Amino acid sequence: MIPVLSLVKFRELRSKEGYFVVTDINGKKIHTTRCKTIDASTFKEKVLDNESASGKYFFFTDIIAAQEAFKVKKCDE
Repeated sequence: MIPVLSLVKFRELRSKEGYFVVTDINGKKIHTTRCKTIDASTFKEKVLDNESASGKYFFFTDIIAAQEAFKVKKCDE
């Protein structure tokens, strides 16, 4: 599990194979790094502009590890 704390790191990890777990006021969800709902502007708003008060991003290379760490399911997108 890698906490994603900067836009540079977000972009680096988004270019790789893997999964983001996003935690926010709507709950927790796993997204592939290619999911269309995951983008730099949403990351910036949730993590940087609101100092993670609106959400946090975590990167995993393994979906099973992500599911076990956060007890969540994959998004439908």
